[in-house]
Amino acid sequence: MKISIKDAKARLSLLVIAVASISTATYYSLSQRVPEEIEILKNIINQIGQANNLGESPLAFMVSSGSQAAYLAEQQGLCKPNECDSFAYLNPFKLHSSQWDELIRQSYALGEIQGWATASGTVVIPRSTFRIYGPRHDFLACTIAHEIAHIKRNHAFNRSYQENHRYKSLAKKQMNIALMRLARQQELEADRDAAAMLSRAGFRNRVCQDELVYMHKANADGSTTQPESTHPGFDERVKAIRLYYNILDKKPLKPLESTPGRFSYKRSDNLLIFTPQSKQIKVQGSKGGRA
Repeated sequence: MKISIKDAKARLSLLVIAVASISTATYYSLSQRVPEEIEILKNIINQIGQANNLGESPLAFMVSSGSQAAYLAEQQGLCKPNECDSFAYLNPFKLHSSQWDELIRQSYALGEIQGWATASGTVVIPRSTFRIYGPRHDFLACTIAHEIAHIKRNHAFNRSYQENHRYKSLAKKQMNIALMRLARQQELEADRDAAAMLSRAGFRNRVCQDELVYMHKANADGSTTQPESTHPGFDERVKAIRLYYNILDKKPLKPLESTPGRFSYKRSDNLLIFTPQSKQIKVQGSKGGRA
């Protein structure tokens, strides 16, 4: 049977509309799902919270595009040098412009293991971190616990306070060196806290020591401790955590009272929020618990 050019065009148009409709429906379906990374975060936070005091304030967790996206954006002239941080916080679970989407894809493929925390209580983990750790969720737990430790100990506030009080009279270079020394001490403190939290929660022994070695190798970071660095070098950091585990071997930590709480997640905000529930609220008949 012969088909006229007019009929062929009409059929092609219908086919294009059908494919577009399927693609739209598929994207909508996928966009409504909770990302796998969010479910992994929930499980880790629950496990840590079962044997640790996570405080009374809400903790927020965001999966981001990562600093590699900011670096790529600067390379492509999408932002001015040293003004590209916003690209590190792009939501990797939604569509942006084609150029931004490609930045996010490359950052996921090329990015490193990273994590950071804000003073206000948000932990940011780039999506590349999940890819690199893979099934090693215990390693990811070390990173999560490390960032929670920064928040619980108010490290950012403490640095600001020292800068504006104790170090106020120092010359600019001396102040910077003093602040960097403090930052390195805080990193070692957060390492110890992470090891302690995971030890109480029943993770395997020396998991955070193994994670530090793995992270430095995956990030090709064999640096030494420098006066103007925020983080200790590889040897100092691994030695410090090894010595702390030696102490834990001799005097194991007992689990603390658990932190019951609720999770909420809104995909459009790209934010998983863990809200601790007080014992009093729980006794009064709240339906709170672990999600």
